[in-house]
Amino acid sequence: MAGKIVVSGAAGFIGSHVATALARAGYQVLATDIVAPPSQILKMLNKAGVFEFKQGDLTDACFVDNLLNNIDGMVHGAGVSRVSTTIENPVAACQSSSLATTQLLSSIGKSSISWFMLLSSREVERIEQGCQIQSQNDLYAVMKQNTELLAQCFCMDANIPLQICRLSDVYGSLLDHKKKLLSIFIDKAIHGVTLSVFDSTNLFYFTHITDVIEGILDGIKELDAAKEFLKIRQFWEGEGLTAEDLAYIIRDLVDGAVDIIISEPDMDENNSNIFQSHITNKDDFVAKIDFKSGIESLLNEYRNNLKVNAG
Repeated sequence: MAGKIVVSGAAGFIGSHVATALARAGYQVLATDIVAPPSQILKMLNKAGVFEFKQGDLTDACFVDNLLNNIDGMVHGAGVSRVSTTIENPVAACQSSSLATTQLLSSIGKSSISWFMLLSSREVERIEQGCQIQSQNDLYAVMKQNTELLAQCFCMDANIPLQICRLSDVYGSLLDHKKKLLSIFIDKAIHGVTLSVFDSTNLFYFTHITDVIEGILDGIKELDAAKEFLKIRQFWEGEGLTAEDLAYIIRDLVDGAVDIIISEPDMDENNSNIFQSHITNKDDFVAKIDFKSGIESLLNEYRNNLKVNAG
């Protein structure tokens, strides 16, 4: 019989897909988030057979202790998920990431959990590869790295196997954040609005949510078998795409029906290399869904959604 798993961050795009996939795979899933899930996500969780959703704050010790009662494993996906959100409110970002994770991990030693999986970010790689920290743009990467180190410290003390999954620019669903560049470009392209590119130095390493979920399920099987104490996995491949590359790919998929405007930002010498480091994949991750095919499918979802709403 499959075990009982807690999935945090389950009201969001990635967490809800993780919880849904685990429930469909036969696990007993307890989903949690600090916010209530939107109706569409709640319906998706219920349909998949997620047995309970608990809304609560992971900085609350009582809530966490109750959450971890009789749990076999945990996929921790809660916390700040975007660079811009971290910059807008760094205190809240720290509370939802570092502080919440510290409280969660400090309760693990008292629980029955036999393994722990942390969903992290490709941004940590930039720091590890020596990219100099220069501004608040790096706060997100710093917090994600701090969360990884916290997980290693606590899991080592509790002798709990740990997998850290570094994700990158996950896409592939209408549930994704509407303020992400990919979502903005797709919405504009469908409506025939010009795509404006303001920065072509930042590189995106897109990974389809289906590939991410498959990798997470494989990781949980490894954790159930307790094959390794610590494993850090990277979920991306390829050389990365610029915003300009993305704009032209989307334009081609809508048969050139939109214009593209390129305007490079003025960058001073101190900040010129912040986002230009090329990240390599060290985990031999191979995406099964080709990016153009994934985007074409997502475009069709957007179009169908527009038809439904119009009807």
